[in-house]
Amino acid sequence: MRKLMVGDQVVRKTYIGNTSSYLFSDVVRLTSKRAILKNGIQLINECHRIGFSKLVGYAEYGGSFKGWQLATPELREEAEAHDLKQKKIHWFNSLRLTNEQKVIIYDKCFGYLGLDTTLTEAKND
Repeated sequence: MRKLMVGDQVVRKTYIGNTSSYLFSDVVRLTSKRAILKNGIQLINECHRIGFSKLVGYAEYGGSFKGWQLATPELREEAEAHDLKQKKIHWFNSLRLTNEQKVIIYDKCFGYLGLDTTLTEAKND
């Protein structure tokens, strides 16, 4: 990979529990060994492996386990899909459904599969 230049967009993907988050920023200034991002974060302007991962990118100055990489169209699409998924989850979790509504949703989601939606007790041998 090449060194960063002014105007490059970089992204940091972090994992928190079962979810991930994306932080995009632009390179606004360069020094002899660092790239300064729009949000004030400084990156070491040399490519290498980040932490114990297989990710090759740019490490934050003072935090070698925080890796950034050049933003690609694939990463942008992945971030947009992730944001949309999180919006849907947040919307659904904010609903206050009655028991009748929960049954209707369950039947619509699982009834079309032809699954037996009744609970059965396990037989003890």
